Amino acid sequence: NENKAIEHYRNGMSNAWAMALQEGKKEDQINHPTHYTQSKIECIDYMKDNMSDEAFRGYLEGACKKYLHRFRYKGKPMDDLKKCQWYLNRLINEMEGK
Repeated sequence: NENKAIEHYRNGMSNAWAMALQEGKKEDQINHPTHYTQSKIECIDYMKDNMSDEAFRGYLEGACKKYLHRFRYKGKPMDDLKKCQWYLNRLINEMEGK
């Protein structure tokens, strides 16, 4: 279901069928940048698979802090704030056990 895939992705949940949805469409630099999806597993999934739950949550928290710190300085503040929101949504989902 396309709407379900998009909703999962907006909430920070990546999966193969959400990625496939993006093929042939304009690149989404916030939710699905191509530089993180060049291999068979998306970078965020690789990170989760190779970290303890606590370490992965710390990684997500750090990513939020990074984007909050730099949004004023890089020239695309809304992109950085949306990336922060993406990582925060993912962190919330992890904390809720989703």
